[in-house]
Amino acid sequence: MIKKAIITALSVALIFSISTDVYADGINYVNYKSVQAEAVTKDNAMNNVTAKSAFVYEMSTGTVISEKNSTEKLTASHFAKLMTLLCAEERIDSGKLKLRDKVTVSANANSKGAPQIWLDVGEQISVDELIKSITVGNANDACAALAEKIGGTEQGFVQLMNKKAKDLGMVNTVFKDSTGISKDTVTTAYDLALLSSEILKHNAFITYYTTWMINVRGNAVELVSTNRLIRTYKGITGLKSCGSNDTGTSLIATAKRGDMSLCVVLLGCMDEDKKFAEAKELLNYAFENYEIYHPEVEKKAIEKVKIKGGEKLKAKVKIGNYKNIVIPKGTYSQIVSEIKRKYIINAPAEIGSIIGKITYKDGDGKEILESKIVLDEKIDKNSLWFSYKRILLNLFKM
Repeated sequence: MIKKAIITALSVALIFSISTDVYADGINYVNYKSVQAEAVTKDNAMNNVTAKSAFVYEMSTGTVISEKNSTEKLTASHFAKLMTLLCAEERIDSGKLKLRDKVTVSANANSKGAPQIWLDVGEQISVDELIKSITVGNANDACAALAEKIGGTEQGFVQLMNKKAKDLGMVNTVFKDSTGISKDTVTTAYDLALLSSEILKHNAFITYYTTWMINVRGNAVELVSTNRLIRTYKGITGLKSCGSNDTGTSLIATAKRGDMSLCVVLLGCMDEDKKFAEAKELLNYAFENYEIYHPEVEKKAIEKVKIKGGEKLKAKVKIGNYKNIVIPKGTYSQIVSEIKRKYIINAPAEIGSIIGKITYKDGDGKEILESKIVLDEKIDKNSLWFSYKRILLNLFKM
């Protein structure tokens, strides 16, 4: 009789608990996102840059460090080949294409003008040699041959290039050919930084972009890179140097030191010497003045949340959009964080439900990052049957 009375009383209490309104603490947690500024600072890095368009980008965090006319559309020239290479890299990584695969040279590929490796119609050459010819020698015939291998025809491949550009957010880029010979193939410094960042995610291919000299076609053709920084700049990872009558001499230089992975894009420089000097200066500037900050998370931010009316008493939480950010070097100790979160919630609740946020601010009180605190598991509402089961189990343990 005593147990029966206890069960009845607890059942009434549970029914009341299950029907209770959703717990609230007066804070509305919706639509939180990272609020780091697109550019970490408004600085003078571009004061001495003579290029028509320039961009300094930290690739691991997607942070703009400095820019000059970075969305101005200019002829892509040989930089179009970077999209050809990215499409090839992706297919090699997925197993759809192999470095040892042979490519039969078409009349279209053979017809491309200099720079070239003088491929003959019907000649067979490996994908590996085509990539070397494009990365080191900017070879147009090699690029067309590789494009046809992937897309069936060059124009078929161009459709793939434009789709990939759209996927990457390269909104001001249009490809009309795989090589960049066409004046209608246009891009921007900003878009090229996005493309370069994606290319370098395929680490196995960095060796191609940092090769200074190589022979192809059975040592019949010697290729020498026009990117001087490959041999001289510490931490260099690529990427490509070229020039055109329309845009002028241009360069994409990428380098990694410690946690920082930088990309400098210069389009339309005055001359070769200026191009490399300005790229080096911008890389040095970014490495010397900025660093990666790994946001610290206090234990109370990720404490389990108590559940009211759920099949569990507590639920795990996590930081939903944790990310590293770029900060001015030496300001690490000035960053403070503020936590606002719920410690009790009502069931039911879906995994990923937002229960709070962490806001990071710099020494001037400027918000540099906002991260969500979210549920790391789904919480079902406590049913009457489940409640009875739990009560009975507890009673029989007495």
